[in-house]
Amino acid sequence: MAEYPNDFTCGLRGSASPGVYGLLLKMNTFETQGKKNRRCVDKVQVTMVGGKTRTLCGNKTGSKVASPSFNFELSFTTDEAITAQGYNISVEFIPRKCNKVLTPALGETGTIATSKYQRLCEYRIVAPAGSQVRIDEITPSILDSDNCKKDHLLINGNSEVMYPRETSTVICGSNQDCYCSTDTVRVFDGEI
Repeated sequence: MAEYPNDFTCGLRGSASPGVYGLLLKMNTFETQGKKNRRCVDKVQVTMVGGKTRTLCGNKTGSKVASPSFNFELSFTTDEAITAQGYNISVEFIPRKCNKVLTPALGETGTIATSKYQRLCEYRIVAPAGSQVRIDEITPSILDSDNCKKDHLLINGNSEVMYPRETSTVICGSNQDCYCSTDTVRVFDGEI
């Protein structure tokens, strides 16, 4: 296998609608330049929902990266020095039983509940035109979360599939703001 070039950049964006699939990246082979001064210089960077980023460099053959949403961005960048074999990464759709698209009727109310065994669930709530989605109550495990890593709600009122930090809200612990939105809201419940 030929080595990858110096000063190289490429990318891949994955998106699945309506968001009922998770992502599994398998590093079938992965060999890039190792860290230099504790930083990856030739690297694959995977950005997932909520701005969570995973950076890979060195020998990561056999490693896996998983995300509850198939919406992701992957970039590969190299510097001007050392090159290596590169990588072969499998990208897989993983069906998620708890990911759902909800389309309530005008005036309809409801409760979203998952079993204690379900984690990393994504719900897309599409409100009737001119209506709002409002969250009135949140489970104690989210409201009592100490560090917002294990239990939280990640909400995006613009229906942006990557949940950018600039336009998304995290609800957990002492951050208990009521959230209202027009049109569509994406709610991600799980671990970041």
